Amino acid sequence: MLVTVEEKEHPGTGYDFNRRVTLSTPHAYPIKWVEGRLVNQTNSSLGITGFGHAGNEPYIDEQRIYYAFWAVVPATAPKAAPIMRFVDWHGNLYYQYRHYTQRFSQNTDWSEAARVIDQWIRTGPKPDLNSGASPQPPADCGKMVQVARAAVAEVRQWVQHLQEVAIDNQNASSRLAVIYANLSKNSKGQMTYTWQEIEQDWLGGGSGLAASPDEVLSAFNEVAARFGRDWVEATRTRNGITSRGDAPTLYIVTQAQLLRALDGVSNTQGLLEKLRQNDPDARAELIAIYLMRTGNPAAVVEAEPEVQVGTRNRKPDFRAQIAGVPWTYVEVTNPNTSDAQADVRRELEQLTGLVDGCSGNFALEVFLKREPSAAELDLIKAEIRQGHQTAAQFTIELPSGLGTMHWNQQPPGAMVLDDHGEPIRQD
Repeated sequence: MLVTVEEKEHPGTGYDFNRRVTLSTPHAYPIKWVEGRLVNQTNSSLGITGFGHAGNEPYIDEQRIYYAFWAVVPATAPKAAPIMRFVDWHGNLYYQYRHYTQRFSQNTDWSEAARVIDQWIRTGPKPDLNSGASPQPPADCGKMVQVARAAVAEVRQWVQHLQEVAIDNQNASSRLAVIYANLSKNSKGQMTYTWQEIEQDWLGGGSGLAASPDEVLSAFNEVAARFGRDWVEATRTRNGITSRGDAPTLYIVTQAQLLRALDGVSNTQGLLEKLRQNDPDARAELIAIYLMRTGNPAAVVEAEPEVQVGTRNRKPDFRAQIAGVPWTYVEVTNPNTSDAQADVRRELEQLTGLVDGCSGNFALEVFLKREPSAAELDLIKAEIRQGHQTAAQFTIELPSGLGTMHWNQQPPGAMVLDDHGEPIRQD
């Protein structure tokens, strides 16, 4: 993991960017996502400020993958140094500051990571020569032993990490293929999302999600790293109309949570490709793996193993092993649609199909309190044909307690979860 800083201005943007910060990793050690901040050392504390730039599209050469950012180092803090945060393919969180990299727990923030690494630098085998104090030799041999032990512990930590990478090397080629594919697919735009982009373009300026902005941002960039930005954007587009609001955003956040269950799972290439193609059976398999590993995080899982049953070779969806017990082979069945659910879907398709014959922009929410008859369905169709011609906000109560139609309560394309005061049914 290498971080370089160059003193240069961003060409042709009008911003005051004056540092080019680049983090690079070897091809054998791909990462999921990376972001950075600036650390300004004062006499009493460490100040953290943002780069002011979300990062350029990653690029590659024969040896490494490069993640480049622009940053503004103010004239009042010319010695501000970057601190980088990244997650490897095992889901481990790391911070890199002043050329020292350390693994941290998932809830460690920027300030705490900078403080811990800075303290280690000051008290470790390489004292901080910029602090103004002259380095002093250890008081006795005991101090030297402590320093040596700290260095050995650091080496052991990296050896353990390299062993984890070696164990997971079976998936390295597929993960690199994902990265290469995404780099080529996103040649016209940024690889990574920013919170500002998600907040404005996906949530429409507001959010009712329980997830924090950092969690949402991480989820979007993880899914984009797997499948590309085009795939992420396509999840909220229907018939050329882009949806906004909590619902499409929550889908990506949920997708990232499910995909994390595949970290450490071998032979996932086929499953990931089917997920990329939006195969509903593959999503059912992913949910099954997620549920199994959520309750058993130490379980060993292999996707689509080849098994000989009698004289035939079979390939179940996945197999799992817990605490050394024999393998359990799993076939996931995507639940069939019930007759009642199929009837409801047909009625919905009749209503939503009317959109193709309507002109202009409008938003309609239909709340049904019971299943409509054929005649009542025709009545709703007639109301849609007539109501779509105006952009006014109004509400129609359907006869016989059938339900309510809310016109243009939200901007067209926005998916906002609003029950409009309708009571929640418990049955």
